[in-house]
Amino acid sequence: MQYKASILTSIYNGKDFIESFLKDIKRQTIFEECQFIMIDANSSDYLDSEKHIGPFVKEHDNVQYHKIVHEDDFVPNVYTVWNIIIRSYAESELLTNWNLDDVRHPRHLELHVKALQENPSVSLAYASVLETNEPNETFESNTASSLLNF
Repeated sequence: MQYKASILTSIYNGKDFIESFLKDIKRQTIFEECQFIMIDANSSDYLDSEKHIGPFVKEHDNVQYHKIVHEDDFVPNVYTVWNIIIRSYAESELLTNWNLDDVRHPRHLELHVKALQENPSVSLAYASVLETNEPNETFESNTASSLLNF
């Protein structure tokens, strides 16, 4: 299958976010048409996260999960993990990162992929951001007080 985009996610001690994160990303209108790759970056709480990740991976053929394990407690930063995903796993020409505490509109991926496909000279698509201080809110219901435009 030719994926429309590869979604890159670095997980580090994400037990408080993983359940909401997986529910949110699954709501994307083109989720099944995208490759979703998660790498755990040597989390101490990976067993808690895997309670949710394991069934999610089994349910979706487009999802991959890998772990980086170092006995010396080395934790690669998010950019290192993204580069590992890009070099070793990503199959799409279009890449997007998705952090555990990100919540996006259900058509986020669809609209960004469409914009990039319709404008081949463009290399980057992005959206305005709502910033909240409450974990695990939804896009539709949140405590954001301002819209950040870049």
